Amino acid sequence: MREFQELFGELRSLVNAKELDVDAIWKILKVMARESPDRFKVEVVEGYLPSFIHRLPGPLHRCTSLEELDEACSILSLPLFSLKLEKMMRVMALARSPNLSHLTELYLGYNQIKKWGVRVLARSRHLSNLSILNLRDNAIGDEGARALAKSRYLSNLTELYLGATQIGYKGVKALAESPNLSNLTTLELTDNEIGDEGARVLAQSPYLSNLTSLDLECNEIGVNGIKALANSPCMRNLNGLYLRGTQIGDEGVKVLANSPHLSNLTSLDIGWISTGEEGVKALANSPHMSNLIELNLNDNSIGEAGARALAQSPYLSNLTILDLEDNVIGVNGVKALAASQYLSNLAILHLHGNEMGDEGARALAASPSLRNLTSLNLGDNKIGDEGAGALASSPHLSNLTALDLSYNEIGEEGVKALRESPNLRNLTTLYGL
Repeated sequence: MREFQELFGELRSLVNAKELDVDAIWKILKVMARESPDRFKVEVVEGYLPSFIHRLPGPLHRCTSLEELDEACSILSLPLFSLKLEKMMRVMALARSPNLSHLTELYLGYNQIKKWGVRVLARSRHLSNLSILNLRDNAIGDEGARALAKSRYLSNLTELYLGATQIGYKGVKALAESPNLSNLTTLELTDNEIGDEGARVLAQSPYLSNLTSLDLECNEIGVNGIKALANSPCMRNLNGLYLRGTQIGDEGVKVLANSPHLSNLTSLDIGWISTGEEGVKALANSPHMSNLIELNLNDNSIGEAGARALAQSPYLSNLTILDLEDNVIGVNGVKALAASQYLSNLAILHLHGNEMGDEGARALAASPSLRNLTSLNLGDNKIGDEGAGALASSPHLSNLTALDLSYNEIGEEGVKALRESPNLRNLTTLYGL
């Protein structure tokens, strides 16, 4: 058995490290509590812990059962824990547990919770320290959303995840009109049925003006809903906007591109929205999009002209992630991207399914502008041994750690060239060979 003072010294070393190892900290705290419970309570829990808790990057320990949470709280009765339940117990028993007050994060996704279960949870006074609540894929419906909105115990929430919960306009209206949710910075509502009217009430909500991330993927939102969001000064703090599968088309993208209220966006997902070159040209020519770091346009029809517009945009020079999967940009579109002076900061580039062939692969391999790439997806592009050889011989792709060449036409010669390439020695993941 090690002396308490020795353990305390190890704890201090862990706490003062440049990067905190929370697992190691939790492990040593458990040992100290077991070996010297009285000194632990006085010297550590009451004396030392309060001075460094604010430095923790997240929960001190992540529990996967209520029993594990009870055990953790017997060591530390502080709001330092996370609970993720994958096989739901009775909601009533969970809501009554006083140890919920020691949670900052609660994950209850995929647990077949319905509206009555959410009502029980929302009434639990033990949830007042929660900052993150995840109820994804539970059929809570509009009534469940209203229960959450009315709960005064959830006023400290900063992140709320309600994807695929059967929420419609009435539910989202209740959320938008709730002063209890005014501290939210992240709201996820994917795969629901909020429609244009739902988007409008979100956009007009003064209580949601602190949002930095809004995910409305697959919600049957059209141009009118996008206009409401884009024209709202309440959305000016957004960094991330996710609209995949909303079918807003070129007109909707033009509305986004022209909005001064969205000039703080760093991440924009408009994949699978039926946009083409006109929408992308508006985006590429917008000074309001100059802070974008991540842009997802996969599964659209931007074509060669759209790729060229992106490549020639000085406003997109901060991009580090660009997803253009399945956009039919062809060889010339790939060549334009490879020759771009503005895309030199890209670290991740997805070009799956764009019919580039060997010629497109050669253009990418010859581009010094792509020297910062760490991940490159070229799946399903009719690339053969020649294109594989060009990639293997490229000195500009030496920073790649992941390369996807699935569903191509690469034979033994190309495989050998890639696997033996000294230029690709940093690869840790090579798909499709």
